[in-house]
Amino acid sequence: MNNPIIDKRKLQIQDNRTREYFDEVLSCYYSGNYRSTVVMLYATVICDIIFKLDELVNVYRDARAQQILDDIRAIQTQNPTSAEWERQLVEKCKDANRVLEIPDYSNVFSLQSLRHLCAHPVINGNQELYRPNADIVLGHIYNMLDGILTKSAYYKKDLFNIFLTDIANTKSRLTVSKDLENYITAKYLDKLNSVDDEYYFFKSLWKLVFELDDQDCRENRGVNFTSLRLMVKRHKDIFLERFENEKAYFGRHICIGECRRFRMLVKFFDVYPEFFGNLPEDVKLTINNGIDQNTDLMALALFRVTNVIDHIFRARPEKEGSASFLSLYLRENINPSLSLDYNIQHYGRSYSYDAGDSRFAEFIEPYVYQFTLAQLEQIVKCVNENSQLYDRRRARRDNNIIYERIVELNPDFDFKDYPYFRHG
Repeated sequence: MNNPIIDKRKLQIQDNRTREYFDEVLSCYYSGNYRSTVVMLYATVICDIIFKLDELVNVYRDARAQQILDDIRAIQTQNPTSAEWERQLVEKCKDANRVLEIPDYSNVFSLQSLRHLCAHPVINGNQELYRPNADIVLGHIYNMLDGILTKSAYYKKDLFNIFLTDIANTKSRLTVSKDLENYITAKYLDKLNSVDDEYYFFKSLWKLVFELDDQDCRENRGVNFTSLRLMVKRHKDIFLERFENEKAYFGRHICIGECRRFRMLVKFFDVYPEFFGNLPEDVKLTINNGIDQNTDLMALALFRVTNVIDHIFRARPEKEGSASFLSLYLRENINPSLSLDYNIQHYGRSYSYDAGDSRFAEFIEPYVYQFTLAQLEQIVKCVNENSQLYDRRRARRDNNIIYERIVELNPDFDFKDYPYFRHG
């Protein structure tokens, strides 16, 4: 009869080759062939250790793992018929702190001893081959599943450091947020052993993003923030519960004041206001006081208002990055059409020629083919009513883009009511 717990745990084995070998282990066990089970389980574990070392070398460029593999190959070359390399493999992994932790090393050593009894013709006093107990064999299966086969190649602390270095080097190549998220998910998050490991990443990133301010933190705050939000998106409810249980820790590790860290914290709470609600009361009061000292932060702090849409359209952020965030928030969380309306309003409020140039480039031109005819007419109206828009040097060039799109949608559109909307 199959063991549902083992069958479920088997699905967490990451390497397809290991999973195939483990199926053979289970076939032997369910058939009552316990000697064969032990022999095949041991072989599967040794193979999986090799696979994990290969992954550390090929994916993460791990020098220690490379040295272990080189040493093992040298032993095999010197004595091809000896199984000494198997023992050395386990020892070297333990000594180098790779793949095997101390409890796992002890369990593999125990399995190795049992495998010798099962694989060699050890005959007892009754002239019978050694036959292991079914419960003992099952215990070894559990130990190998939990300790090695279902685990990632790296310990979470080591992997986190590699993760930080890798995304810091990758951020310049993966400039589109979605591409970066897919990369992080495929290479790291999907290979972690459990939500516990991912929460460890989240908790560690929290300090790097919202508190610390050394050079590495400053240079990589953006990509680290993207990673943190991605993990919350994947496990929001679980993280929220743990956040509440450890709220004192999270409340201690934030920077409040005129700094990029605080600005990012406010943006995080805008998307996930429940986390703000779970902070200690004194920390919440301090955060609110910090926001109230800065007009731009007051515009950004959506998590504090009842009517988010009304607040966004009434707010006048001082920084263009804040306006970009509000537009993105509308697009991703409320309604893309409202985001376009906000873009038009923000463009229409341009207070200088330079502001008009930059706002057209960021808030209008990329969305020309998404605006409705009514929205395009509103852009024309904004230009016609604001000298900072119609008198700037780039006005005709930018206006012509709008003009051509309007004529494309409605060749009979009448521009006579907008004399300052000059084009062509």
